[in-house]
Amino acid sequence: MKKFFLSLLATFFSVSLFAASPEDFSLSVEPIFGMKWGQVDEYVYEKDSEGIYQKESELNWHIKNMFKVGGQIDGGFKKLKGKIHFSALIPGECGIMEDSDWMDLNDVKTTYSKSENKITQAFDFSIELRYEFQPIKKIKIAPVLGFEYKIISFEARNGYGWYGNVVSPHVSWDDPNAVYYSKGSLCGIDYHRDVKQFLLGYYFEFKPIEKIRMYESFFVCPYAYTASYDTHYRNSEETIGTDYADEVYFFFKRFKYLTGCYYVFNKHWEIGFHISAFYAIGTTGTNYQKAFTSKGNRSGYKEQSGVKGGAGTWDIDASLSCRFTIF
Repeated sequence: MKKFFLSLLATFFSVSLFAASPEDFSLSVEPIFGMKWGQVDEYVYEKDSEGIYQKESELNWHIKNMFKVGGQIDGGFKKLKGKIHFSALIPGECGIMEDSDWMDLNDVKTTYSKSENKITQAFDFSIELRYEFQPIKKIKIAPVLGFEYKIISFEARNGYGWYGNVVSPHVSWDDPNAVYYSKGSLCGIDYHRDVKQFLLGYYFEFKPIEKIRMYESFFVCPYAYTASYDTHYRNSEETIGTDYADEVYFFFKRFKYLTGCYYVFNKHWEIGFHISAFYAIGTTGTNYQKAFTSKGNRSGYKEQSGVKGGAGTWDIDASLSCRFTIF
């Protein structure tokens, strides 16, 4: 029965393709250039004396004025359309990294520091599939399914900050008795995050006049998985430290919105302006830890009892593109 169904399906598509005319197919390529702003957040929660998880640490990795390059390929057969998108941030300085701790697991923030932040790599890859309907001449709508893979890596160096947990009793970071460590005296931190997420949403297109084409899309991620890895060095040579890892699963807690417009020169050339926004609600997951005595001598990760990791993020980007329709 299964073989019969597959044979029937293959026959249907073969007949459809052979019966199709060249006008039923579409293909375009589109280089993209833009800027990105945002923030990647990581959290640590630990059980207090009553067994309640309290926030112990929060790191905010800023993304400021970062150049983005990329491109996409759009293709389709009749009303069925697909898109492959790729973009990367040009590595470089991207603002600051803020590190805050609540060492006594209460409302008193005992430490606060800032470091120079740098992106060492960042890219995202996505694929989308949609089926378009055209209820009236100037409007197209489509349900969309997609998958996205994203990675980003940071380095934080030349840190300075205020530590209220090195005095007794502990005090707030902004208390006069908190100890101040000058710029460059704090050890560095590296951070890397992988994201795999599925997209479910819609596409809407409106053509108010012949030369203008406007669109918007909105997505929710029914399922997403993030794996984050950060290294806290304990000496200036960066040979001693602790590695941490977090695994976080998101269910309907990540959202993406895109909007833009194209100016149509002719049937082959268009120029576009695009804005996108992404937001993930902070969510907790499993935390792992391992110490190392040299960069080449690391033990295996061990899950931390009574400790949870967490992840959140938001970003906005604006970009320009030039679209060439091949057919």
